[in-house]
Amino acid sequence: MAYEPVDVFVLKNDTSLAPVAGVVVYVYSTDGRSRIAGGTTDDTGKASFLLPAPAEYDLRFYKFATTILQPQR
Repeated sequence: MAYEPVDVFVLKNDTSLAPVAGVVVYVYSTDGRSRIAGGTTDDTGKASFLLPAPAEYDLRFYKFATTILQPQR
């Protein structure tokens, strides 16, 4: 089975098209049962994978908010 490098870029959905860092990208089989790979976008909005090819995949994107809790007195 051959593997090929694949880059995924995540950009804001506005007029700026600015890159979005910190997005978790999961690559699944097309039936959705098997997760093939996972990664997080860098400051350029890019996540890179080495995937079996040729093949089709489903991509899922997640962006988690960071909450900082202050100590309570």
